[in-house]
Amino acid sequence: MKLADILACALRIYGRHPQQFLLIAMMAIPLGIASTWLNSAVSESWFLVGMVVPLASAVLYVLPAGALIWAVADAWEGRPPSFRRSYAAALSRLISLVMATFLFEVTILVLGLTIIGSPVAIYLLTRWAFYPQAIMLENEGAREALKRSGDIVTGWWLRVTGILVAILIVAVWPMALAMIALSSAPIIVLAVVVSILGAATSPLLAAAITLLFFDQRERQSAQPTESCQSPA
Repeated sequence: MKLADILACALRIYGRHPQQFLLIAMMAIPLGIASTWLNSAVSESWFLVGMVVPLASAVLYVLPAGALIWAVADAWEGRPPSFRRSYAAALSRLISLVMATFLFEVTILVLGLTIIGSPVAIYLLTRWAFYPQAIMLENEGAREALKRSGDIVTGWWLRVTGILVAILIVAVWPMALAMIALSSAPIIVLAVVVSILGAATSPLLAAAITLLFFDQRERQSAQPTESCQSPA
């Protein structure tokens, strides 16, 4: 699938089950509010803002992120997404999700601190981008999921990077505009608005990246998905 196909298919999946996806995504709103407020509260400490808060936030977000991936897979297979089923699946893989996220974040943060390591960090951001899908949909362990993601990206790094950047821009721009518009507002107002927008756009982000995962997996087997046609 091309970028336009992935985005159109992601919108279609989200549009078919908006209430279920929003219900699943809403669990991240308190985390978003707490993260935004905490970033502001510790803004004078580069170590906390640059390393501790992002790492803690990423680890906390794994549960709703995993649940969204499961919901997307359900919708792709023709089953209505379920809050209970999606979170049960994410909870059953929580240890692997947390461990893989910790390894991912620490590696990227440490490498990003040096000029020599920064290009490697950028390379790994794409190479390991699909580890949550590998855990949720292929039941891989933490280390195995990072390797599996790398295998899926091998030979397609530039393509995957370009599509991921485009997906992130499409999904994140509402939050970026809100942050600019509310730059002078009280931090709690900014935190609430940005968190709600993040929850509203996260199903689209999860759907698009998961569809890209499906497409890359098929490309590695020389059978790329040419259109937004689920196997259901």
